[in-house]
Amino acid sequence: MLSVRENSACNRRKKDANKIRLWLSRNNHEHVDGVIFVSCIFNKEKEEEARAIITELSRSQSVYLIGCFPDAFPKEEFPNVTKHPLKGYEKFLDTEFKLPSTLESIEDFEVSNNITIAIGCIWDCAYCAIKHGTGNGLTSVPLTKIKEDLIQIKIGDDNVLLSGEDTGLWGVDLGQPFHELIVMLMTTRFLFNFDNMSAQMFMKNFDSFRLLADAGQLTEITIGVQHFNNYVLSTMNRPEIDFDLFEHNVKYLKTKKVHVRIYLMSGFPSESTQHANEQRLCAIKYKELGIRIIVFDFHRKLGTTILFPDVEPEEKNERYCRLLSYTQ
Repeated sequence: MLSVRENSACNRRKKDANKIRLWLSRNNHEHVDGVIFVSCIFNKEKEEEARAIITELSRSQSVYLIGCFPDAFPKEEFPNVTKHPLKGYEKFLDTEFKLPSTLESIEDFEVSNNITIAIGCIWDCAYCAIKHGTGNGLTSVPLTKIKEDLIQIKIGDDNVLLSGEDTGLWGVDLGQPFHELIVMLMTTRFLFNFDNMSAQMFMKNFDSFRLLADAGQLTEITIGVQHFNNYVLSTMNRPEIDFDLFEHNVKYLKTKKVHVRIYLMSGFPSESTQHANEQRLCAIKYKELGIRIIVFDFHRKLGTTILFPDVEPEEKNERYCRLLSYTQ
């Protein structure tokens, strides 16, 4: 019988795993043995964890590997493992298990309280390997579809996670302002958690977020800052950030009891010792404001386009552990 395993650190892969579980629960796959592994390589620890799980599982059964691992490491092979890139995994699973026409396709399923509002990204971040799985284009989910998904949520389930590679990009490809999404959300009964948003789009759309927070409907937001030094951001192919205004905006959300999480990267090749110290001091400041800091260490994968030589492994590990220790 098929089962699902995951090592997810992000809500997008957790959603994929739950979507597959729901699909399996409604469709009979008792004639198939094996495990579908939804892999996450968010940081070095997750990459090594994924590799260990794949190795362990494949010793005794067939493994169907999806998630981010196949895109970042396409040449890495394992016995008894069938892998597929992240993009198009639903069709792959439908085809692999040759579903009869009477059974539903996995593409028809939506995990109720986790609604995807945008797929893909317009950025070209030097550190990113995920774009190999999702593509460089952006596809925003139409407002009508988002509204339909919200209607399907059961009474009593009031907290909704809005997910995507960069949720703040919603509407860019449609030619619709982000504000239209917020206005629609404010007509509903739900409380919203915006997952995985770039700091740049957070700043651009802050007036809209302030409206949602003032209405008491914004409960949590996760912001990818990556680095508190604009030179390092420029080497990542990221736009600069007005950090004084950023701090002001974050403090405002805290007055509205919004939970704020910030992603930071440690050990990017252009990061000097001074930059690392600045990063640590800023992280401490935001932690004291009640912000949850999530740290991950940079490591090269297929698809990353960094022009700088890497930081020495011992130095990189020391910076990562030091930053992590100040943010726990």
